[in-house]
Amino acid sequence: MLMLHTTAQVDNVPRDLIEQRIEDVMDQLGDDADVDLTNLFDILTDRYLDPIDLNHAEGTELNELLLLTDVQVSALIAHIRRNGKLLSIYELQTIQGWDLHTIEMVRPFVTVRTADIQSTASLKTIFQRANHEVIVR
Repeated sequence: MLMLHTTAQVDNVPRDLIEQRIEDVMDQLGDDADVDLTNLFDILTDRYLDPIDLNHAEGTELNELLLLTDVQVSALIAHIRRNGKLLSIYELQTIQGWDLHTIEMVRPFVTVRTADIQSTASLKTIFQRANHEVIVR
């Protein structure tokens, strides 16, 4: 069996920012936590390049970042159900359990879109500008 694994350098991703967030997660979890952090760098890199829209996010998407507690995720989802879509990222300050530190932690990986995105790019443009990953087994 031939196994080929390559890792490409991703441009425009601040590696130090992502590494700092991983260190923060490790500090929060402590030594007793039994969590696998091996894929967290890839997850945060992907979310930096394609942020999660908080108005359409599911709890599982937010939990995979490991930057938010279950209480914070539940409070966000309840806030959106109760009050409608977020108008701005700054509205997060009004949600119980969301302080400025938490908002700054997740800010590079999330966004708030008030309108649905409709792409006008051609298929050729999408393939030219997209990140591609091939797994051969």
